[in-house]
Amino acid sequence: MRMHYMFPILDFGTAGEIFYVMGPKNKKGKLVDYGVHHPTETFTADTLPAYVSVGTAADADAYGEELSMGLLAADAGSLSVLSSAEGDGLNLEDYILDAGLSLPANTKVGLHCTAPTGGTPAGMAQPFMVIDWAD
Repeated sequence: MRMHYMFPILDFGTAGEIFYVMGPKNKKGKLVDYGVHHPTETFTADTLPAYVSVGTAADADAYGEELSMGLLAADAGSLSVLSSAEGDGLNLEDYILDAGLSLPANTKVGLHCTAPTGGTPAGMAQPFMVIDWAD
């Protein structure tokens, strides 16, 4: 059962955010993709860029490594692990730490969104993640 979780547009320039989901009861999950849709304000990265990762409350990238938003431009379209891996020739396993059913059952999974730092932080987009839940 594939679930595409979309969250409200986030102003990464003002603060980070964590969006949590719970899968169906007693079902393990497989992380498929994560990133942002619909950037409406160009991201900055004067000191550090904004990042999106998937993990737990204690470990922000337990399941999915930090994906940099870099200088993602307004109206540039979606930026995700799949689009980055395919477009940049990177290995998908560099981002998604375990391609198997690595998301435990009955556990909150968090999409961590961190703000860029330095200068005048900016960037607005709609964070998302895609998870396949076992039958």
